Amino acid sequence: MDTLKERLRQKNMRMTPQRLAVLEYIYVSKTHPSAQDIYQALLPKFNTLSLATIYNNLNALIELGYVIEMTYGDAATRYDYKEDDDVHYHAICETCGYIIDFSLEELDNLSEMLKEKYKFITHSQRLEAFGQCYDCQSRTRKEKEMYD
Repeated sequence: MDTLKERLRQKNMRMTPQRLAVLEYIYVSKTHPSAQDIYQALLPKFNTLSLATIYNNLNALIELGYVIEMTYGDAATRYDYKEDDDVHYHAICETCGYIIDFSLEELDNLSEMLKEKYKFITHSQRLEAFGQCYDCQSRTRKEKEMYD
């Protein structure tokens, strides 16, 4: 929690209890929450909280580079915490929407490779793999077996 407060202080951002709570919720969440998820989770703590406040705080945190906005088709936009030096990627289940964070050693030097080989300077990286998670595969197999 102190690290999160320090990150906000470094950017001279006003540290409201709601803003800190939004950032902290995304930081500890392993589910890549939507704005609605964050709102529902924080409402008991902040009874005057509005969904607009959540969106305003999310936009400010995105602008500062502390939160990543992830939009996939018609599904709700999801949010992920971003460490300064953290590079990770996402595997997204197209059936249930589950998102898995992963990293690949082979991609650790992607920016350097692009610079050396193509004289291309990267400002950010994003890799997303779409498919079906293990649980959904299992359900699909069971459903298939029922009808065979």
